[in-house]
Amino acid sequence: MRTIESAQSVQRPPVMTMSTRSARQPDHLAYWHELVADKILPLDFRAACIDTFEAEMTCIELAGINISLIHASPHSAIRTADMVTRGGSESLIFNFLLSGREGEAEQDGRRVSFREGAGAFCNAARPYKLNFRETFRLLVLQLPYAALCDGVRGLDGLVAQDYSAGSEVFPLVLTYLSELSRRTHQLDNVMAHRIRQNLVDLIGAMLTEASQRLPQQLSECKTAAMIRVKTFIEKNINDPELSPSVVSSALRLSSRYINQLLEKEGTSLSRLIWRRRLQLIAEDLVDPRLAALSISSIALARGFNDLAHFSKAFRLLYEKTPREYRSSFSFK
Repeated sequence: MRTIESAQSVQRPPVMTMSTRSARQPDHLAYWHELVADKILPLDFRAACIDTFEAEMTCIELAGINISLIHASPHSAIRTADMVTRGGSESLIFNFLLSGREGEAEQDGRRVSFREGAGAFCNAARPYKLNFRETFRLLVLQLPYAALCDGVRGLDGLVAQDYSAGSEVFPLVLTYLSELSRRTHQLDNVMAHRIRQNLVDLIGAMLTEASQRLPQQLSECKTAAMIRVKTFIEKNINDPELSPSVVSSALRLSSRYINQLLEKEGTSLSRLIWRRRLQLIAEDLVDPRLAALSISSIALARGFNDLAHFSKAFRLLYEKTPREYRSSFSFK
């Protein structure tokens, strides 16, 4: 019995390091896609220059939660609506920028920039996007949604927020995670389970503090309605027939009610639809895999049936014509 207990007590949480150096160029981005899908969750990746893309990831499994340390070239990571539909993940993804000038997180129509030493989280059950414009180091924490949903009110409304500014708890979370990632090899599985609960409690305290500091949020019922609206738009964004009346009818919510919800975000239902289409077109224009497609083909595929309106709206949002925007990126 002592022998068995001794063997169990020295079991350590598994730690793995993987790198695109294991793949042949120009397959680094595709290899990274497989690594992240296996160790975190399926994401699509866009890099302006795929020939020089490099990335490394160290993964730590700690009593049912995952911690990953990522060092990578500039790129975007996108959780698409199709990925959510094919295999939904009931997890929350916390991203802490350890080095690099700036990161961006976007979800549910909200976009936030976070600097080195800060971070934001996204819900993997809905589409989101992360963007890094220069080489960066990122600490990623993946927690089950169920671990926090009962303890943090309005959790679904807290995505894509930077919680570092003015926070007393955020520095504790970052320090705790940073130290934990370095010392995991010293923990046995019994201690790992105890530390897991401490970490969940600390993350919950950070989110509760953030919800109290932020401007008054929508009620949980209204937040749920807002998520339904944005999820429906995401799934149907390429349909040229998508309009405020279609959304309203499909969800059985009046356009007036939806616009009242969106008023807090400074937008309206019609503007939300065309802005999301433009954001997706902008991503497509700099996707090396779509370099052979014409701009008009991309716009039509994303639901615009009036190319003159598309060009005008794109320039209004990005202060460049679609052609100028595309030519500012390299497809080497």
